[in-house]
Amino acid sequence: MKSRTMDTSLGGVMTTRLVTVELDDPLEVVKRIFDSVKFHHLLVVDTGKKLCGVISDRDLLRALSPYNRYGVRRMRAIPPR
Repeated sequence: MKSRTMDTSLGGVMTTRLVTVELDDPLEVVKRIFDSVKFHHLLVVDTGKKLCGVISDRDLLRALSPYNRYGVRRMRAIPPR
């Protein structure tokens, strides 16, 4: 395996297999993709394929969590009973 240093260019280490979702895709589609590939982030594009943002597996977990109304930071602050 070739050794890399801090001066290695991004082209030498980036992922080239791009998987995108569109702004109006339901969370179910995002979950299905995360369940089938080993990515932790997906690029979000608009209908013109312009990059709008990134959704992570953690974003999805927060969106689907039944405890979402409390917020992740607040949940960490609640002491165990």
